[in-house]
This record gives sequence, C-alpha cells and structure tokens, in this order.
Amino acid sequence: MAKKLDVDPYTTNPVLAPLLDEIAQVAFTAHAGVNIAISAAVPGATAITGVTMISNWVWDTPRADLIVRNRNTLKEMGVPDQTIHSFMDNSAFPLSVQTNFVESLSHLSHVPGAVDAVVLASTAQSEMQARFITDAVSMLARYQSRTPLSSITAKGTVVARDRSGAIIVAAPVDYVSWTKRISYFAHRRDLAAPKRIALLTGQMSPMAKKHFQALGWTVYERVSL
Repeated sequence: MAKKLDVDPYTTNPVLAPLLDEIAQVAFTAHAGVNIAISAAVPGATAITGVTMISNWVWDTPRADLIVRNRNTLKEMGVPDQTIHSFMDNSAFPLSVQTNFVESLSHLSHVPGAVDAVVLASTAQSEMQARFITDAVSMLARYQSRTPLSSITAKGTVVARDRSGAIIVAAPVDYVSWTKRISYFAHRRDLAAPKRIALLTGQMSPMAKKHFQALGWTVYERVSL
C-alpha cells in the first residue's frame, strides 16, 4: 500500500500513519483497489504528497529482514557489537531512516572513521536529529562517488576530509543565517584547512555566504541527497 502511494511504510508522521492504516483497512475489508481506498479514507484526495520517496527495497523487504540486513551490514563494517546494539535500539530512528543510514554508510565503509558515525547516530535524541545525521552521511556518500574521502570524524556532526586535504561539511538544512552559533562553527580551529567545502541541501543567507567565503569556505547550495 505504501509503495503504491509513494510514501514511507515506517512513517511516524502523526497524520499520515493513521491514514495509511485506514486506507489499508478500507482496501482489505472492501476488496478495493488503492485508488478507491484513498477516495474512501481521504475524500476528494488523489494522492498523499510531501513525503520523501524511499527505495524499492525498503518497501519490498519484510521488517525482520531489514533489521537483520542492517545488523549484518554494520558487523561487516567492523562496528562493535555494543555500538550496533545502541544504534539499532535507538527509537529516534524509524526503520526506514535506520536502513537508509546503514545503506549510505556502507558506501563509506573503507573510509577511516566511518564507524564513528554510528556512535554519533546512536546518541540521536529525536527523529529530526536522526534524519539530519542520515542525510549528512548520504551527502558524503554521494561526494565520495566523485572524490574519494580519506577520513571521517563524527563529533557533534559528521565531517570528512578528501584526498586533496579539503574539509567537507555536509549540512542537510533549508536555510543558514549568520548567527553567533554559525559564526563559531565557521571559525572552528579543528576545521581549519587550506580548502574547506560546505554542502547544503538548501541555501545560506547573503550575509552568511559572504562571511563563509571570506573565511575561505567554498559553499555549494541545493545539493542533492
């Protein structure tokens, strides 16, 4: 049902999750197709939108198999059992987000420090934090497909260094304003390097972009996950 509607079957959205249950119940009890069930559960609706598309294998793989797959992938990466346990038991990660995190991280498995991202993920205290970390790892995996990474650190956020020595910061955010907190981040000594790159899924305010560039950062906006 979720696959037909192009939505996350493990969504925690308080509006969407009950609707999925209702649509499934209508379709089952009435032996109706998905389109008829949507009309019955959501009068006048033709689609449910605003949910990120997820991979076919998240839709098609049984829940238990996804859990085993995620655990085995982390083991193969050399993640300690206690770290795997802490991550897998973290309720901040819906199974779909957990799976996307593991899948993205698997593309960074040979990068020194990649395991540290699992340690950071295990400390996420909300789904928003879980999705931020997951999307940051996804962005670095895409970067890695073009420019090999040489190391990853995960202290508060996930930061990488590529083989040219450039620092790569992935920020899956909509908008960055120049605030005291952002200024502190831009000036962080542990991020000092001849070349520094900030990848944003959204954009910076003109003032923030001006200050970042003045400090030697190269800013890329509207980067795909």
